[in-house]
Amino acid sequence: MNLKKILLFCLFAGVFCACNQGREADTEITVTLVGLVTPAVTPETSGLPENTKMPSMTEKPENTPAEGMHPAIIMVPIDEEHFTSAVFRRFLSVKYDKDKDGFLSQSEREVIKEMEWDPYEMVREGIGTNHDEVTEATLDGFEYFPYLEDLNVVNAGKVIFKNHPSIRYVGGTEGGIGLLYMENCPSLERIGGYAYSGNVSVINCGNLKSFGVRNSDFESLSFSACPQLVLDFEEWNSVTGLLLDADAVLTALPYGLYTFKKDGYPELPGLSFETIEWENVAEQALEMPEGEDFFIRNFDKDDFSYMGVQVLEKIENCYDEQGRKGWNICIDRKTDAYSKTTFSLYTETNPEPEQIFVHPVGLEKAEVLEYSPNHGGSFHIIWELEAVYADNSGEIVLGTMTDDQYWTITSDGTKTRYRSEWEWKKNGSRQYQTEKQLYGEADRVQEET
Repeated sequence: MNLKKILLFCLFAGVFCACNQGREADTEITVTLVGLVTPAVTPETSGLPENTKMPSMTEKPENTPAEGMHPAIIMVPIDEEHFTSAVFRRFLSVKYDKDKDGFLSQSEREVIKEMEWDPYEMVREGIGTNHDEVTEATLDGFEYFPYLEDLNVVNAGKVIFKNHPSIRYVGGTEGGIGLLYMENCPSLERIGGYAYSGNVSVINCGNLKSFGVRNSDFESLSFSACPQLVLDFEEWNSVTGLLLDADAVLTALPYGLYTFKKDGYPELPGLSFETIEWENVAEQALEMPEGEDFFIRNFDKDDFSYMGVQVLEKIENCYDEQGRKGWNICIDRKTDAYSKTTFSLYTETNPEPEQIFVHPVGLEKAEVLEYSPNHGGSFHIIWELEAVYADNSGEIVLGTMTDDQYWTITSDGTKTRYRSEWEWKKNGSRQYQTEKQLYGEADRVQEET
């Protein structure tokens, strides 16, 4: 009986040793992080440089895992395969490789929510050997930092994001990026810069709401499949070529994209550009204003029927040389207490308010504040208006006046008038509504007290 027990024990011991040998062999397998999407970037499909590396995940083998620890820990080598530029690799090693083992562990990568790339700081800290090396660097491999939300770049050659789940903001001041390329970044909300330059290509970032720059000079800006986007070119900016989704809104507040003035050439106070192309334009779209004719075509007397008309007898019993009785015609533009204009009229019969109308005949000035083919435009217009009396014998022009108004026109031609700039900002401006979404009550939209 004892002999049988001994033989049975030896049999099970042999099986146990064989299983352990199989498990030891298994520890050599390369592990891929579950849930990480590897971007399929090629120069042919994305326009990225040929030396852009395909991202991959590599496991750093552990000799003897501590008790309770997973036997395979995900590690990213700080090498050229994962991060193209040597100076960016040195930056990552100095700033984020806490144990200095040449790898970025999962815990080291997942705590990073903000990153700043400043060439002056890089050179001063000895990370960059010279200024040119840092400003010409390619910053890529951001997919290994899945919780990165903000990236501030002063100068860089290329910045590449693809399929990043968390990035919300990319921008910088007094510098530029040779190529900012962003594709399939669902959390991206803002891109911005001051005194910035370069080229920007953004594809399929449906949550992108704001591209805001000031005093900047870009070669090309391309935004495709970004339907919520508002591009705000505040102050003086220039762009050689623009490619935009037709749902995007182009603006340059506070002075407008461009201004038409009476007997003058259009002014471009906020944005100067050579070419602009719109994609995905709807069948019913608003044409881009190119001059005074646009406004005369789109507005008529019905748009000014809100104005009040009063017919008053002249105080003195007044008649003209033809014996016609005199009347005072008061037009109330309903803007404030001082927005009334009075004209004289002499008729043989008593005039009725319904016989008097106001219609546009020209512009003193028109500012194009916002424009989108598929959504429409916002305009600040100082009109030249005529007051007209009409009866069976024809029309009599009573005189002219001006009126300062804010209007929106949708792509289907629906027009809305706003009594003041404040009312337009609060209810009609896409730019101010976007700021409110991003920052709460927008700084610009402050009711005057």
